Amino acid sequence: MAFIRRSMGKLLIAILGAVIGIILQPYFEELQISLSAPRETFRIPISAKLDELEALAGFKYILVRFGSDEFLGRPSTGSGQREAGKLRLRYGSVAVAKADGGDAAVLVFTLPIHGELGTQFKLFAVQKSPDGIAKLKQVLEGCCTEEITITAADLELWFLLKREKYKRFAVEPTADGKILNNLVMPPHAR
Repeated sequence: MAFIRRSMGKLLIAILGAVIGIILQPYFEELQISLSAPRETFRIPISAKLDELEALAGFKYILVRFGSDEFLGRPSTGSGQREAGKLRLRYGSVAVAKADGGDAAVLVFTLPIHGELGTQFKLFAVQKSPDGIAKLKQVLEGCCTEEITITAADLELWFLLKREKYKRFAVEPTADGKILNNLVMPPHAR
């Protein structure tokens, strides 16, 4: 009987440890990201007035992964780099602020930038009204490539930053070539 109680106690402790590990894993991952990839803030000028842009949409980003799919798919890529480059798919907020010295708007967001691999991400706008899609698309054309995707019942507008305008941002395809994302180059590649 004592053997069964000890076994049940050990099993209960193991199950409790596994549950706590599952619950705390996202926090450990965030800590790992913070330690391996310092954060950097970006300010992207938009060709619209602040109040006009705020009335049209709110903005967010999705952190896709560290590194490019092409680099991570190479046979020579190390297991540590592959682990760092796993899909993250974490959303973050993008502030709409007033540009210095005017009433134009800027998008302000902070991303963790991996020191060796860089960071793959994509920006998107969440429209406040479906009627404003044409205007929002027009406003974003100054900073973005032609790759503007409208999704989620025409309320989300996903867009890429132009490499010609923002030297730190490359446009990278996913491994299957179906999706394009921005890639912030690592600090040493500036």
